[in-house]
Amino acid sequence: MTRGQSRHGHEWTILAVQTHQPVDVPLSMSPKDTKRCFVAYALPERQYLWAVDLAPQATIRDALAAARRLAEREDVDWDGAQVGIFGQLQDRSHVPREADRIEIYRPLSNDPRQRRRERVQDQRKGRRS
Repeated sequence: MTRGQSRHGHEWTILAVQTHQPVDVPLSMSPKDTKRCFVAYALPERQYLWAVDLAPQATIRDALAAARRLAEREDVDWDGAQVGIFGQLQDRSHVPREADRIEIYRPLSNDPRQRRRERVQDQRKGRRS
């Protein structure tokens, strides 16, 4: 298990690191030649984090494709879900930076605003009775 903190001050924990594919990277390779990003997906009962090594100009779309090959999970909406970096929505053509956490967002099972509206309506009905 590895723990750390992002440049944005977010703490992270990597339970298992998997790379896109085994890559023979020479020790003389400059940091500009590759970047490592993380693709995150969370279910209520478990969180997944895949580390992917990418070309410097790779996009979020490229990172998702690499993570998809690693994950072998078909329950993730790889092509249609909204995505973001550290909680900020991003387009799939966005180029992430080194160590960015690309998040795949699931739709909310219960919209908090809708639940509040329903509670208020129930309270109003209770007063009228």
